[in-house]
Amino acid sequence: MSASAMVDPKEREVLDHAFPGDPVDYFRQHGYSGRKAFYSPDEAVELGRRVWSLHDALQATLPDDTPAILRSMPWPVSAIPDDLVVDLRLVALVDLARELLDGDEPHVLSWQAFARRAGAPATPWHSDDVAVPVDGPSVAFWIPMTHIPTRTGLVALADVDGSGLRPARQADLDPGDLTWHNMTVVHRAEDCPVDFLAFGIAVAGSSARINLGDWPQLRGMRGQLCRRISPDLRHRGSVVTAATPPLASLSR
Repeated sequence: MSASAMVDPKEREVLDHAFPGDPVDYFRQHGYSGRKAFYSPDEAVELGRRVWSLHDALQATLPDDTPAILRSMPWPVSAIPDDLVVDLRLVALVDLARELLDGDEPHVLSWQAFARRAGAPATPWHSDDVAVPVDGPSVAFWIPMTHIPTRTGLVALADVDGSGLRPARQADLDPGDLTWHNMTVVHRAEDCPVDFLAFGIAVAGSSARINLGDWPQLRGMRGQLCRRISPDLRHRGSVVTAATPPLASLSR
C-alpha cells in the first residue's frame, strides 16, 4: 500500500494548481473547474457591494427565529432586481452551461450570496446533491466578488495529479473569476480571514425532475429549499416552472 493510500485524502495537504487550459475537459474529469475573468476585478467588487446589499435586505425579511441553515439557503432568481440581472450578465453563461449539462437547456434553480464575515468558520466537507432536490445534471457556478488573501477558494476532493484523492484548489483566484462544480463533487470552503462574498447560481437541465428524497431529514431539508425557490415545486415534478426560467431568458 502506498503512503498516500494510508492517509485520509481529506486530511492531505491542499494541492494548489492553476486554472486549467481546457476547463470543460477538466470538469469532465474532476467535477469542478473554472476560467479567469468573467468580470474584471473592479467590476466584480462593485457588483459584490450590490449583491451583499440585496442579500442583507432579503435576510431582513425573514422571521427572527429562522434557523441559521435556512437563512443561508438559496434565493429565487425572481428576487434579483432587473437592473442587477442585466449588470450580472448571467446570460453569458448559457453556452457554457449547455455544454456542462450535455446539451440540455439550463434553467435557473436559484442564486445564493456566500456572504461571510471575517472569522467565520470554514464550510465542512460536503456535496451539494444532499440538499439540492433535483434528479438529473445540475451545476453550481461560483464567482468571488471581494478581494481575498492568497490560498483561499473552493477546495474539492479530486485526483488531479495521479497521486490519489486529495484536496485541490484553483489557487490563482481573483474577484470576477468564474468557477463551477457539479452537485456531487465533495468540497469545502476555507476559513474566512476577511469579509468575503461570492455570488452563486445553480442551474439544472430542462429534463431534470424534483426529488425530495426518501429519508425524512433529507426530504425536510430539500422541501425547505424548494419552498424558498418556489412554492409550486412538487416531488417528481419538472424543474421547469415560471420560477425557474431558462438561463437564456435572463436580460442581456
